[in-house]
Amino acid sequence: MGIFKQNSLTKITGIFILGVVLFAQFSQKTWNDENDVITADVRGYYAYLPALFIQDDLRLEHPENFASEVWYSENEEGTRFIKYSCGMAIVYSPFFLIAHTLAEPMGAPANGYSYPYKFALAMSAIVYLIIALIFLSKLLLRYFSDSVVSITLLILFLGTNALHYYTGNMTYSHGYSLTLISVFLYCAVRWIERPAFKWAIWIGITTGLFVLIRPIDVLFILFLPLFNLTSFEDLKLRFALFWKKKYHVIVMLLLFFLMLLPQLLYFKSISGSFLFYSYTGEPFYFGNPHLFDSILSYRNGWLVYSPLMVLSILGLFFIRKQKAAFGAFLLPVSLLYFYVISAWWCWWYVGFGNRAFINLYPILAISLACFVQFAITGGRLKRVGFKVFVLFGLMLSAFQTYQYDVGGIHWGAMTKDAFWSSFLREKPSQTLNNLLRYPVTEQQILGKDIILAPSEETIYTINYSFDNTNSCDSTMLPFLQFDEARNGKGALRADEGMEYLGKIPISVKDVGALYITAWVKDLPDQVNLGLSRIEPFYYHSSSEVAERKGDWSKIHMLGWVPVGFGADSVDFILWNQGKHAFILDDLQIKAVRYSYSEKER
Repeated sequence: MGIFKQNSLTKITGIFILGVVLFAQFSQKTWNDENDVITADVRGYYAYLPALFIQDDLRLEHPENFASEVWYSENEEGTRFIKYSCGMAIVYSPFFLIAHTLAEPMGAPANGYSYPYKFALAMSAIVYLIIALIFLSKLLLRYFSDSVVSITLLILFLGTNALHYYTGNMTYSHGYSLTLISVFLYCAVRWIERPAFKWAIWIGITTGLFVLIRPIDVLFILFLPLFNLTSFEDLKLRFALFWKKKYHVIVMLLLFFLMLLPQLLYFKSISGSFLFYSYTGEPFYFGNPHLFDSILSYRNGWLVYSPLMVLSILGLFFIRKQKAAFGAFLLPVSLLYFYVISAWWCWWYVGFGNRAFINLYPILAISLACFVQFAITGGRLKRVGFKVFVLFGLMLSAFQTYQYDVGGIHWGAMTKDAFWSSFLREKPSQTLNNLLRYPVTEQQILGKDIILAPSEETIYTINYSFDNTNSCDSTMLPFLQFDEARNGKGALRADEGMEYLGKIPISVKDVGALYITAWVKDLPDQVNLGLSRIEPFYYHSSSEVAERKGDWSKIHMLGWVPVGFGADSVDFILWNQGKHAFILDDLQIKAVRYSYSEKER
């Protein structure tokens, strides 16, 4: 830890990153939500622990005994099994055991899914983040200055989709893999420079765990033969080192195998074989990888949602010049890794910003630091431009992470129109759902990029121009005036203090949604289009601006009618929540029905 006494910026940056993550986690308190923390893929990662320690049912013969839904698959014989490897269960296990010990004394069910378990898992993400910050910093500080490492850490942890996977879906595997790979890289460098058993032990443990968690990460083990390799002679010397320190290598291999052993035994128990492909029917398409889509598609393209990481790609061009020791490893392994993950049938990796790339971050931290070093040296204009770009990128990352949490960015159906509809918008647009295009899983698995595209059928349209009493609903007649209008002769005037303007019954029989628009002059705060009903209860309102033309603003609302809604009508109201004076014209109520069909993207 003495290295940090000389590198105060890196230390302060690490503390700042940790503080941001802690603040986000304790603000959200996702462990209080019964549908969070242990959710989606985590249900599969985690299932081994309650199955082994609580239910004594690793074969999942009685899944109904689990306190939460357990994700499992079945083979042709009907044997249930967990398709996810047990690597994450191993890294969760110390925190699970602490929670299991404390659950009953805390008055919580000791079932593996109550509050203490969720809180413990969330805190495990914090612990692994601290370890990642320490070891990645120690690695980078061996080759780069304090200021370069500080900026690199800020970009990597707060300027990318990694931020979400330490704050929102913090129990997903990627943050834990980032930690294990960071520890491995540091220990590998130390072992190559001065072999010692302690480094060999940690190399064996970390490689076994990160390969168990995500088998593709086996590519990172190539760091051992390729680090600091500049010639064929260096390669011969490296293998000579392996032979000379063969007992160290044997320790690495034994520990690597020991980490994999629980999974091999599990496979043996469910399939009769130590080797078993648990992702049945989920292929790679190596002949048709989605190389462009993986990084630039609006549907979770990596650089679309982590644009600052373009700097890590640019940094690859500086590796040979600045840090040749990493050249033989970094570029070929990064490209090979990128190719493999883009060949997976689900190349967008459901989540935020193609999360598969996060496992590459400890590797790309080197090239990123190379570019940072280039950018902060030299001319003032270059330095200022770089800092402005990074600052904007950090703010954008934080905002997009927030958007993802509130539904402004979808986990797997974003399009160009949806992205720009949500861009820098605090809340999702009323019409965002209409712009999404859902990939059809059954077709995607077959290698066909087929999406569900909606088509809109207009059932009826009601227009209120307010040009005369015949173009105005009777409940709005008291507010009709002919002094100001956007189009035609008349409009509605709300005087200051008026809260509601009219109440119109709207038919929703066979209707999928109501799309309502109106133009308001000099739009004040809190003028709402509203739909409501008391029994059965229904309420939706919006003051969102869809368009502006001069003094007039078009507000709109898309109100979805629930399937099986037990009434034939709802009431439309104009709610002047702020009780301000305003003029409103050209009110349109359109009833629509949507159908969805499959089409090629």
